[in-house]
Amino acid sequence: MDEKGLQTEIRRANDACAVHGCQVSVNDNWRTAIEEGCDFVHLGQKDLAAADADD
Repeated sequence: MDEKGLQTEIRRANDACAVHGCQVSVNDNWRTAIEEGCDFVHLGQKDLAAADADD
């Protein structure tokens, strides 16, 4: 999925979760998850090296 499609899906999930009182968790794609206001991001051990919270 491209970045635009991912943003759209995350927004839809966030909207649905807001209505139903649940939370969104995104696998990898941490920058997009943060930008879209996700509650959680799952990062595997290989992903941690590339993840820099200062970015």
